[in-house]
Amino acid sequence: RVLEGNDPALSVIAAWALGRSGSQLALEPLRRALNSPYRSVQAHAARSLGTLGDEEVIPILQQRLARESDRGLQSAYAAALGKLRVRESTVTILNLLQDEQDAERRMELALALARIIDDENEFIQLLRGMRSDPGTTAAQALTNLRRKLGQALAEDDEMKTQLEQCILDFSRQDLNRGCTRLAEIILHLPLEQMDQAEAQILRNCAAGIKHYATDRIDCLILALHILNMSICV
Repeated sequence: RVLEGNDPALSVIAAWALGRSGSQLALEPLRRALNSPYRSVQAHAARSLGTLGDEEVIPILQQRLARESDRGLQSAYAAALGKLRVRESTVTILNLLQDEQDAERRMELALALARIIDDENEFIQLLRGMRSDPGTTAAQALTNLRRKLGQALAEDDEMKTQLEQCILDFSRQDLNRGCTRLAEIILHLPLEQMDQAEAQILRNCAAGIKHYATDRIDCLILALHILNMSICV
């Protein structure tokens, strides 16, 4: 009753609470709330449906994301699709990420993509590290990647040299040079052999960090996350 009431501030809280309840009984009222006259309620209903794992609502969220112009609702639909791990939405969310000017919304869109590909914990750890010490955090992530690549690096001297130099750049806090080199490393990878969604994310991230470096910290974090989650040699 609160969710469907005339006070949007209370309805938003109700939508959030229903999402946290974990109850399947919350699905139907939240689905109805997607048609609320209040955008804020629509947004929180979408997020809660994602939290509850409502796969039936995926087609509706995809359709709305494709045609929605409101930035807040776009972020909400993308976040829900990310929680539901809908790979078919990867390109749409990437396009939103590329055009988004607000740093907080960019990070939320990047998190949605991270969730689509794999568990979000690594992404969140990278985000926390980047906020305090971006150079060291990036260097550590790339050191983990070097370990994963193992024998493949021994057979590719150029790649090995580039990766080691990139780690050195970041460890010295030369973030611009490190980002430029990381973009080159990504594009040197056999992306055509990777999962299509992962490859597309990496291509977009490479373009973002090459041109904007740490001004697009979302692209840097997402690239490091995808590399460490996807590269298994």
